[in-house]
Amino acid sequence: MGQTSTVVNPAVSWRPARADAQAFWSGPDTESVGLFWPARIAKHLPAFAVILVCAVLAYSSHAADSVTLPSVSSPVTFRDASGHFCVVADERREAFQLLRWIVSTAERVGQLVGSPVPFGDQGLLTLVVRRMGNVEPPRATAIRETDGLRLFQRLEVLTRSEPVDDTVRLASARLLLERYVWAAAGTNRIVLDDHTMPTWLVEGVTQALDVEGRIRNSDWVFREWRRGRLPSISGWLQKVGRYSIEKSPSGCREASTPAASQGEGEGAVAGVCIAWLRRGPEGPRRFQAIWEHLARGEALIPERLARILLGSESARDLDDAWDAWMLREKSTIRAPGRLTARAVEELGSTLLLHPGECGIPLQRPLHEPMPWCDLIRKRDAPWIPTLAQSMRIRLQIYAAGQAREIREVVARYVEFLNALAEHAAERRLFVLLHQAETAWERLRSGVQDDPGGCQTFTAGETSCESKVGASPSGEETE
Repeated sequence: MGQTSTVVNPAVSWRPARADAQAFWSGPDTESVGLFWPARIAKHLPAFAVILVCAVLAYSSHAADSVTLPSVSSPVTFRDASGHFCVVADERREAFQLLRWIVSTAERVGQLVGSPVPFGDQGLLTLVVRRMGNVEPPRATAIRETDGLRLFQRLEVLTRSEPVDDTVRLASARLLLERYVWAAAGTNRIVLDDHTMPTWLVEGVTQALDVEGRIRNSDWVFREWRRGRLPSISGWLQKVGRYSIEKSPSGCREASTPAASQGEGEGAVAGVCIAWLRRGPEGPRRFQAIWEHLARGEALIPERLARILLGSESARDLDDAWDAWMLREKSTIRAPGRLTARAVEELGSTLLLHPGECGIPLQRPLHEPMPWCDLIRKRDAPWIPTLAQSMRIRLQIYAAGQAREIREVVARYVEFLNALAEHAAERRLFVLLHQAETAWERLRSGVQDDPGGCQTFTAGETSCESKVGASPSGEETE
């Protein structure tokens, strides 16, 4: 234990001379003993103190040789250079890693909302992580204190395994976002609690902190929106505004909730909504307006959000703006050169031959796409050259910046369209179409069966299911 021991030699001891001892205990006469012995004892008190200390140290040294004291691990505290973050953990390495994580999270939150987290003078956020064998999943408790000018936040985490999970991430993001509201309040001091910050806003920021999460959420939301499975943005805001935060003391969702654990559902929509708020150069201004609304105790109802985004107070205007933005996002490539489920499904939608588009006559219901094999049968129709040119341009524009696998499939269809416009022989057209549809089916099934993280999907039928095969005569084969 690094304890300093003092060794006393028993052969050397302090002993007063015999004459001095007799003089000490006896006085000039018996009547004067009661008057002089206290003064004589006081005179030799330092000598008695030395004897007592030596005896105690000698006993302690002997006990230390025969008894092994248990090692007690005390918590380790780390503080960053700015003095705004403090981490307390059981182990030194863990405390250092947690400090790096919370500082990095604060930096990413600042980049996301357009301004650094405002700590002010000597503001402090403390993260305390303690190990307990019977706590699973981790429990996070947020504590807020203020002296009127400064805000002190403390997040206490009890866990058995990993100290950082979805619960801790959400709770940390909530505390960081509360500092924006605290700064927006100015001299009007407010009381911060788990109800100050909307849950969907906290979840959205947490989901949008990493690029992978943004891409995953964007793919899922766009797919569900296009299929008509998502409510309007105003209806969604009204729905999430009724969530009860009391179900989770830390102000977070349960870890088993799909929105928190899988990045889908409400959490995915919240993440995309944050991307909608931060778009363009007006992003920081929008977030600042949100902090000011929350500092005044105003809920972010659809009408107030419409005022922040559009200068209007109509929920319908908010829905129209959301739908227009989603349509523009359709042509945005989130991960250039990377094969994603969203890119493959959008290719399937691009391959659909809807009546009324690209010169196709309205001879069938709009919801029934024309099979590609029908183009071969109608290759002499006057609208075929227009369709071939329009679809070729449409596919080439979509393939720009996409993954190599998608570009190869598009190249097959473009080759077929070129041959169709040049009035190639029927046999050659069937061979080219069969090659294109085989490449497309291989790509689609490969994404569906890929265990590497791509989201699976079920695309609509875009071809004639290889019924034409490669029949030399051009007849359909079952």
